[in-house]
Amino acid sequence: MEITPEVVKGLPFRPFRKTSALRARPLTYMDYIQRQGIIHSLEASASFHPGDYLACGIFDEEWLISARLLHAGYEPASFPDQMGFVTYYPKSSIRQACQISEPFVLHWNGVVYLGKAGDYLVRAEDDIWIVDRVIFEHTYQPTSSVT
Repeated sequence: MEITPEVVKGLPFRPFRKTSALRARPLTYMDYIQRQGIIHSLEASASFHPGDYLACGIFDEEWLISARLLHAGYEPASFPDQMGFVTYYPKSSIRQACQISEPFVLHWNGVVYLGKAGDYLVRAEDDIWIVDRVIFEHTYQPTSSVT
């Protein structure tokens, strides 16, 4: 299944509350050299620049998040640890999500993301992303609230 911005408009999104924090640290020039400018997440490989952020989830899965999206959507809740990671909690814990029943491809902002059957498409503000089913079920709870 191909998911484009037009397809997203017709999907049956429902409100969910994000219940977990993430850890993130700024990516450096040394990271750029070591990782050859690429972060490999569960859903895609994306190029980064020093100053972008490396985020880690509940199973130590990694993904790329821009400084703009991190600071717009999350509040820091700790000082940096030995590796430079700070714990962040969502500013607004309500997200809109839709479970996709078949394997799918998401085309978003010039990146192609791959989702497995049962994974979730999650959106907040002007961004959308894929969350693995198991990770989603450990980090989100259904809610009737929409804000």
